Amino acid sequence: MREAQAWLVDRYENAYLATPSYEGGHWAVPASPEVIEAMSTNFANPNTYPVDSRRIAYTLGFFSAKHLGAGQRYLMTFKDKDGNSFDGANTYRLNVPAPAPVTQYWSATIYDRATHALIRNMQGPSRSSQTEGLQKNPDDSIDVYFSQKAPAGKEFELSSYQR
Repeated sequence: MREAQAWLVDRYENAYLATPSYEGGHWAVPASPEVIEAMSTNFANPNTYPVDSRRIAYTLGFFSAKHLGAGQRYLMTFKDKDGNSFDGANTYRLNVPAPAPVTQYWSATIYDRATHALIRNMQGPSRSSQTEGLQKNPDDSIDVYFSQKAPAGKEFELSSYQR
């Protein structure tokens, strides 16, 4: 199983996430073009059924968007701005520009790299443009921090509804 998991992780990082969605970035769509096409047509093409590509996608991204990219856009990364793998001991900042290039809302969620699930005992593993109390920067952009402890002045209290 360890060998299979290592193969899946390697393929995911080196095949799917190797082609960023925009120049100079590390964010990429977490599915191969074959999976996107097959899912959007309900696997209508009898000559293609991307078994390995689906395995790879479902290993790290527990979602099955039927119209990937049509009604939503999922991006994923395992690397910081310098191309280094994320390290839970560090603090990272994601700047969401204003106005964000979305129609309805944006969201960011962080997952445990080893289990591909939400991080155990983490208070609020995601934030969205619909999250009450987000602090805006002077230019109306929003900084979302990912760290073990919030940077000074950036503490955030979730309402009981969002816990």
